[in-house]
Amino acid sequence: MIELFQIASEVTGTAVEAQSGGIVDAIATKFHIDAGKLISQLLAILVVFTILRVFAWNPVLKLLDERKQKIEDGLQYAEEMRTKLADAEKQQQETIRESALEAKRITEEAQKSAKETIESSMSEAQLKSEELVARTRESLELERKQMLTEVKEHVSRLVVTTAGKVLDKQMSDSEKAAYSEKAAEELASK
Repeated sequence: MIELFQIASEVTGTAVEAQSGGIVDAIATKFHIDAGKLISQLLAILVVFTILRVFAWNPVLKLLDERKQKIEDGLQYAEEMRTKLADAEKQQQETIRESALEAKRITEEAQKSAKETIESSMSEAQLKSEELVARTRESLELERKQMLTEVKEHVSRLVVTTAGKVLDKQMSDSEKAAYSEKAAEELASK
């Protein structure tokens, strides 16, 4: 830092001494600057800067822009996938909910159908049972009437036979027949 102050004071002192040539000449002489070399060095720097800009800096910027675009595309794709995943999860939840409702409806229908089938089977069995009981009663009643008729006929024959044996010699055939019919009618009325 001290060196800078010394250089500045020397330049200022030299500038006072070289009032006629100007400050620029004083600085140029103090620092041993050659104007021709300075201009050629500036041109060389500009050429190098232009070459670097065209062949190095612009390709690097292009690569950085491409990389930035790829990153943005990747982030956009990730966001789209996140949105699609959320939509898929919502759709999956909706499908699960609909499946649960459908399963519940099918179960309820199956229970209702089973209940109706059981009730139908029970009422059908009851009707068949009542029909069987009615047929059995009719059959028993028919058998009872048939047995009564057979018993009456048998009793009538026994009565006629017994009465005929007792009265065999005392009645005629027409009297026997009339007596048998009358006995049969009395037995039938009982």
